[in-house]
Amino acid sequence: EGFSPDWGAWNTIGYKELYHHLKGDMTLPEAVEDIKTNTRHLAKYQQNWMGKLDYIHIHQMDELNVDVLREELQDGG
Repeated sequence: EGFSPDWGAWNTIGYKELYHHLKGDMTLPEAVEDIKTNTRHLAKYQQNWMGKLDYIHIHQMDELNVDVLREELQDGG
């Protein structure tokens, strides 16, 4: 209450969806689903962006042995 929809924070995930829920534009389950979807889209965008940077190395911890990762990091890889 008291905040304009032009407020910068409304552009972040969570705020804009809940704003629409509070306005009555969507149900709470719909807002939660939109938050989940938008979070996945942001994560994918960040992975793609970081994947283009040579000095960023993304490791999938569920697929990589911690000891192997430790050795790679110590070797500078």
